[in-house]
Amino acid sequence: MFKQFLADIREINEYMRDSYTVIVSSIKIRLLVFMADLLQKTHNRRFFVSIIVKPQGERLKIFDKYMFKSYKRKGWMPKRMTTLELEQQCFYATPLKRNNNVSKDERKKAIKQYTQYSKMIRKVQRIKT
Repeated sequence: MFKQFLADIREINEYMRDSYTVIVSSIKIRLLVFMADLLQKTHNRRFFVSIIVKPQGERLKIFDKYMFKSYKRKGWMPKRMTTLELEQQCFYATPLKRNNNVSKDERKKAIKQYTQYSKMIRKVQRIKT
């Protein structure tokens, strides 16, 4: 009976950690999508929300093509990556037009994609330790 109780506690703990990961990652991606839309409206350039690998670790960032070039020079992104590949691999990309008419489905897709990614990364890190 005590073993069953401990198993239930572990299951509840795992559920709470997953819930926390989903909540934090969804808030993070929502804010970055909102900020990318604002930057696109002000600068009239395409912005991407994607992961970059800094020496300190992975970061979710907003950047445009000019920052993308500097990130490649610094070694934070693959040297031979093109903007087309970036568009395919990023979580969210603003449109090229001035009027930002991205559908809500694309935003929801970006949120879902990033939450799944963060859950997967959390599980991989837990297995390593």
